[in-house]
Amino acid sequence: SDMLSIPEFFWENEVWEPIFKHACKYLEINQRVNVVNKRLEVLDGMLHMLKDQLEERHATRLELIVIWLIVAQVVIKVVWDILIKDVLGYFNPHLPPPQIHGHGVFEDVTDYVAGVTSPVVVSRVANAALALWSPPA
Repeated sequence: SDMLSIPEFFWENEVWEPIFKHACKYLEINQRVNVVNKRLEVLDGMLHMLKDQLEERHATRLELIVIWLIVAQVVIKVVWDILIKDVLGYFNPHLPPPQIHGHGVFEDVTDYVAGVTSPVVVSRVANAALALWSPPA
């Protein structure tokens, strides 16, 4: 029910209604209700602002998660396609299967990479492989 409305008790007993109205006027009920309503409106605005801030923070976190997942996908794809397929030769039908020593290092990387048909690819892969697997001088 409304705070400013007259209760049903005073409708049934009309003798008390003027006393109720006088008490409401004396206690300034209307002004107090207006002050409480204004304060509640300010609190409502603050809560909406806080909710918007939290939603924005959550959206930012989700965007960062998506960005890092894309970065991880790109890194995995690059490692898979370049390092594993091209340099190491796994899953490449144009190259012979790798020959691995007991330590997991290829016997001769340049001979292994020579199975690639393009001279540009051979030189790039051979240079990268030699830089990675050549012993320090």
